[in-house]
Amino acid sequence: MWNNLKKIAWNWRGVVFTVPSATGLIIAIRLIGWLQPLEWTTLDLFFRLRPLEPRDERIVIVGMEEKDIQKLKQWPISDRDLARLITKIKEQKPRVIGLDIYRDIPVEPGHEELLEVFKTTPNLIGIEKVIGDQFYSTINPPPVLEKLGQVSSSDIILDGDGVLRRAFLFPMAPGKENLPSLGLAVALKYLEKDNTVPVASDDGGWMKLKKTVFYPFNSNDGGYRNADAGGYQILLNYRGSAQSFQKISFTDVLEGHFDPNLMRDRIILVGSQATSIKDYFSTPHSQSLSITPALTFGVEIQANLASQILSTVLNNRPLIKVLPDYLEDLWIALWVVIPGNLGVEMAKTKIC
Repeated sequence: MWNNLKKIAWNWRGVVFTVPSATGLIIAIRLIGWLQPLEWTTLDLFFRLRPLEPRDERIVIVGMEEKDIQKLKQWPISDRDLARLITKIKEQKPRVIGLDIYRDIPVEPGHEELLEVFKTTPNLIGIEKVIGDQFYSTINPPPVLEKLGQVSSSDIILDGDGVLRRAFLFPMAPGKENLPSLGLAVALKYLEKDNTVPVASDDGGWMKLKKTVFYPFNSNDGGYRNADAGGYQILLNYRGSAQSFQKISFTDVLEGHFDPNLMRDRIILVGSQATSIKDYFSTPHSQSLSITPALTFGVEIQANLASQILSTVLNNRPLIKVLPDYLEDLWIALWVVIPGNLGVEMAKTKIC
C-alpha cells in the first residue's frame, strides 16, 4: 500500500508543484493588467458570436444623415428646421423624445420658434456635456430645457483601446450628481406610464427598477484593472448590429414620408448619423472578420442603453455580471488543473 501511495505521489508530483505556481503566475499577470487587452478582445468576440436579437420596437432613431445635410445645406441644423422636426415628431404622440443634439447657443433662423417648441414639449429631453477632457470642454444644455428640468448627459467613457463597452447611468459631475444620461432619462420617462420609478436598493442604495438592481461598475470588474470607475457606470449589453432599431432620416420626417403609427407611444431619439459630423465610436460590434468594420453613432449608443434598461426591467433580459475575485481565481486554478491532470493521465498511458 505504501508503495502504491508513493507511486501515485510520484505521478502527481508535477501537478502538485506546477498548479500553484502556474495559477499564481497567471493571477499576478492578470492583476498587473497584462491580460486586459486579451480579455477585452474575448468579450468583444462573445458579443459578435451571440445570436442576433430582435429589433427593439420601443425605440425609433431619427438620424441626420449625409443626404439630409446636403438637402438642408447646413450643419448644425437651424433652429427653425429643428423646431419643425420636433413638431412633426410631437404630432405622432411619442412617449418621450430624446434630443441628442447640442443646442446651447442659437442657430438662426428660427430661434424664437425653437424656444416655443421647447416650452411646449414636456416629454422632450435635451443634452449637455458635463465631463471635460483633453479633447472637448463641457457643453451647456439648452437654457429653456434646463429651467424646465428636461436635461440629461451625453457623456460617454471609452476603454484604453478606444472601444466603448461601458455607459454612464449618472456621470455625477460636481454639482450635477443627479443628472442622468440620455439613455437612462428616456428609459425612465418611458417607464413612468407603467408607474415604474427608481428607488434605492437595500444593499447599498443603488438604483432599483422593479426587481432589478443596477449595480455599479468597479475598477477591477472582470478583465478590467484599475479602470476609471468614476460616476455611476454599468457594462453595456449591446443588442447587436446597427439594425437593432428602426431608423428614419430627418428629411423623411420633415416631409412626412413615414408610417403615421411609427412613433406613437415610443421613445424617439434624435441625433447624428452622418460620418462627417464624427459623432461615432468603436464598439464590440465594430470589428468583424465577415463584414466591413462599422462604427456606432452616439445616438445608437444611447438607444442601446435605453433598450438595455427597458429590456432588463420589462423583459427580464439579463445584465452583464462579473464573478467575485475569489471565484475568478478559482476558475483560473481549475483551468490549470485540468490540463495538468490530462498530462498526468497521458504520461501514465504512455508508460503502460
